[in-house]
Amino acid sequence: MLTKQQIHQIENWLYANARPLEVAKWNLTFDKGTRASLINELVKFQNPDGGFGHGLEADIMTPESSAICSNEAVFTSKEYGLNLDADWGRRLLAWFENTAMDIPSFWEAVPKSVENYPHAPWWGYPPNTEFSPNPCAAVASALLSGKVSQRALGEKIAGRCVDFLLHDESYGHMHDTYCLQPLFLALLDTGSPLVTPEATAAMNRRILSGVCLDQSKWTGYEAQPLDFVSSPDSYWHDLLSKEIPANLDYWESTLSAAGFWPPNWDYGADTEFTRAATRTWMGYLAVRRVEVLKAFDRVEN
Repeated sequence: MLTKQQIHQIENWLYANARPLEVAKWNLTFDKGTRASLINELVKFQNPDGGFGHGLEADIMTPESSAICSNEAVFTSKEYGLNLDADWGRRLLAWFENTAMDIPSFWEAVPKSVENYPHAPWWGYPPNTEFSPNPCAAVASALLSGKVSQRALGEKIAGRCVDFLLHDESYGHMHDTYCLQPLFLALLDTGSPLVTPEATAAMNRRILSGVCLDQSKWTGYEAQPLDFVSSPDSYWHDLLSKEIPANLDYWESTLSAAGFWPPNWDYGADTEFTRAATRTWMGYLAVRRVEVLKAFDRVEN
């Protein structure tokens, strides 16, 4: 269990080093802030066209709107209960609708301008043109809550994603699974006929095949149980219930004395950009992991 002193250390580190966005998430988590304050920080990354850029996803610094950065706004809305029917959310959904293309993944992950700004080596242009649920599955989960034309686009994408789910057997891309999860839940909420026993079994199989249970590998870039199950209320909690306690223990034991968790990846270079991106991800991870630990009653009251 994280002690009050450890929470205090994390908070001090965040206030001194993290983006105001992560500080707003932290304050909301501990009832010291509001959703309005979080939205105020989030929309600082939004462009006049409705999409998001400006490094909302810390590995992509182009100010131009991109599907990956805009999808990060979708994830934030779901994680913190932000209403996409508000002006900023309606403009975000409109951006996705207006920029959808006749390509396998509906949007290019990043625009050409990514090459003109600092970015992680895995976000170069041109992007992979094969179909990938990252980010379009999570985008579809948001579009399903939009106006009629947006729901139609969301349903079209959802059909393609479920087909992928039923036939893909590689399980190699954890971010595909992260994006499929909110779509699957949105389809459940709407009573979609796409959620068949076969699709449910395929989703479970994908999670079980993609999770790493070897603790010795968790220092590397592997999907851990708590990356798929963020609370006891998670739809997939029972699927990984036996593995979750060990992952909770691991997170507790690997918190640094300074109050952060180092990312389990690196950029292969030491530059001003990589140092800043690493610091941003450290803030992101600190907030996210404490939220999960708190949900599992692993934070001292």
